[in-house]
Amino acid sequence: MEPTHDAVRLRLQEDFVLWLEDCPTLQSENARLALVERLAVCFGAPLPLRAMPTVRAGFIELVTVCGRQPDGLAALVKQVRFLDPLAADGQRMAELADEWQAFSLIFGTGSVDLTADRSWAELRAVLLPVRLSGTTPGEEGRAVSGLARVATDYRLAGLPPHCSTVWSAFTHLVGANAAPKSLPPWMVFLDCVAERLAADLARARAVQRWVRQYAREWGLEQRLDDAPWRARHKADEVRWPAYLVIQVNPDPRGSDRIVLSHWWQHDQPEWRPRRQRDRHITRADLRSEFDDVVTEVEAALGTMAEVRPTTRLMLEFVLPLEMLNEPVEFWLQRSPVGGEPRPFVLDHSIVLRSLERLREPSLHLAWRRRWEAFKRQPRAVRAYWSQPSGVNYFGRLAADLSSDQTIVSLVLSEPLTPGNAKAREEWATALRCGVPAILWHREDCGDSDFRAAVAAIAADGGLARLPERISELRQAALRVGPDELAARLGRNLAVLWDDPERLPESPRAVGVSGEGTA
Repeated sequence: MEPTHDAVRLRLQEDFVLWLEDCPTLQSENARLALVERLAVCFGAPLPLRAMPTVRAGFIELVTVCGRQPDGLAALVKQVRFLDPLAADGQRMAELADEWQAFSLIFGTGSVDLTADRSWAELRAVLLPVRLSGTTPGEEGRAVSGLARVATDYRLAGLPPHCSTVWSAFTHLVGANAAPKSLPPWMVFLDCVAERLAADLARARAVQRWVRQYAREWGLEQRLDDAPWRARHKADEVRWPAYLVIQVNPDPRGSDRIVLSHWWQHDQPEWRPRRQRDRHITRADLRSEFDDVVTEVEAALGTMAEVRPTTRLMLEFVLPLEMLNEPVEFWLQRSPVGGEPRPFVLDHSIVLRSLERLREPSLHLAWRRRWEAFKRQPRAVRAYWSQPSGVNYFGRLAADLSSDQTIVSLVLSEPLTPGNAKAREEWATALRCGVPAILWHREDCGDSDFRAAVAAIAADGGLARLPERISELRQAALRVGPDELAARLGRNLAVLWDDPERLPESPRAVGVSGEGTA
């Protein structure tokens, strides 16, 4: 029988022991006792440590015992860094903890033979030199993180700071759960890496052989051949913007209270925004809370290595009917470094969305049906101008809208000011007929300049790019004086643009308050 070797674990164990020996804080016996106590809390039981004659032998025993626990060495790194925040090589040790865990998950927690050690050593030698971007560490981190998000079907928001290389990301992903009927994320990740190594075919084939070997052993070869992630991998090369959806929910606890919800996502083709903590606020605080939410998301994007510098943050404001005429696009955002505040629209493309439509599932079938017609022929769609006249006008309006699926926008005859019954009826008819876009002038829908601008957008197929065209008008408004035509149009032209494929979450959950802040 071939003797067991365990060279991988012995190498990692030696690195951990040397690290612990070099940690100044752990020269103190009391600090070592505190470390053992904290680890016992992490593991939920006292550590079965044998008494050892020397400090080094005690460290060997501690590493051995932690290595038998799931993610035990990761806990050891975390607790050492808690006791000594200045401990050297913390990131490298977190990477080695991932490697220990990955090796154990693939080959088992018991002793392994020479075949496992050699297989691991070969893969490590292949992956350690791999660089996906060939530029700066930041670009490399973004490239690695992008493949990791593809591998996890975008369930992973980002990698830990120590996972900045292909090798470190791979060892970390071995511990990630697979979705139903999917390959383990580490297999998908390595397959994507191999695909990126077109200029190094020998290395790419070595990675592919390693993945296929274990896919075959684990009965996953057919899933590897199906490879649905390869389309996601190609899609991920597109520069997807970041999205922030802010939703204003009237709070049933008081007319002056609001539940402010928000979701956001970045750099991914699928629509899977993550809901953040709700904020319970007063109406008087609404503008400042909008400012805080946008600033917090901008700050989060700015600190994430995987976010491309060219990423744009798009804003979607989900508002109740009584707020739709409010020029929220021109609300002000304070500067974190002082100076004059400036409107959201200066830095972001903004659309309004209907809270009532999102909340009411009975409206969604007609909405989705009309959206499908729009997707099939985006340049063939048209606008409908509401012009109330005669008896039963709103019945005739509904009949016109329902009979023509190429109508994707309704231009209101009057502003959606609170209490305007005619505009409200037009708005309600549009929602019931599934019309995704509604346009109006915030002061005078009969304004000739407004009507000319909307007609120009609709005439050349511009409805397919309605949010972009409106953003261009608003940008133009900011470049001229407040009394000029462009400024008046940009500020007063309101657009509700509802995409049924971009619901923040299940319609039945919309407006349901999660954990909030007082």
